[in-house]
Amino acid sequence: MRPRGKLTVLLTALALFLGLAGCWEKAPESAFDAKTYVEGRLAEAYLGETSQEYMDLVGYNEVQVESIYQNSLYLEAQVFSYLYGIEYPEDFYEEIQELYKSIYSHIEFLVVSTAREEDGSISVEVEFQPIDLPQRVEREKGEALKSFFEKYPSGVQNTMNDEEYKAYDAEWARLIIDLYKELLPETGNLEPRRVTVKLTQNEAGYYTLSDEEFRKLDAGVIDYSRPGTQTMPEPTQSPGAEESLDPEAPAPPTTASPIPQPEESEASGTETE
Repeated sequence: MRPRGKLTVLLTALALFLGLAGCWEKAPESAFDAKTYVEGRLAEAYLGETSQEYMDLVGYNEVQVESIYQNSLYLEAQVFSYLYGIEYPEDFYEEIQELYKSIYSHIEFLVVSTAREEDGSISVEVEFQPIDLPQRVEREKGEALKSFFEKYPSGVQNTMNDEEYKAYDAEWARLIIDLYKELLPETGNLEPRRVTVKLTQNEAGYYTLSDEEFRKLDAGVIDYSRPGTQTMPEPTQSPGAEESLDPEAPAPPTTASPIPQPEESEASGTETE
């Protein structure tokens, strides 16, 4: 199993950025509307729009909401590139972000309930119907991957120079992105799942949604697990790729390192370790 270090950094960066966005309320505690707050947070991050009530609550305007949305798309593009082992993603970031605008439009959520706890926090239960597009891609990509790795067997990959490898990586990126675009019209939602998060008060008395709590919400939006499981797919990052501690930095390239081929094992009926 490959280490998840960079993926954890990227997901944490996404949650941290979104968790800090709009993380305070300007109204008195008694007037704080947790339902409006959580609905607004999700809408601004994944739809790029939100209610006037939410903006009044946190003191935001349309420009700030759009900025949060664009940063959300950029960070999601980094996660996508890492998950699918795209080592030179810079030329594809804009296209991937446009793709995620369409993917995010399928978000389905409902704030089911809110409750004030004895410790002063507010529990919020949210029901999601996770977007199923990654699972559709997992089910349909077998034939495309088979053709790709027949064209680029390990022996060919290992003899590539830098220029050849970059072209190979670009073809790999195009394959994955096109699979997503091809299946995008079929995007649906999975069975409802409920997530409970807590809003806590900081030293100034303002309610905040920590990065850890926002990650719980983020995990409900899109289901990246393999079909029939609750397990994230193994990233196809090449062995030895350098990990970055800068959450805003694109995934660093690795020169002439072949993309692993886990799907070949599945095709042959051999279990990948």
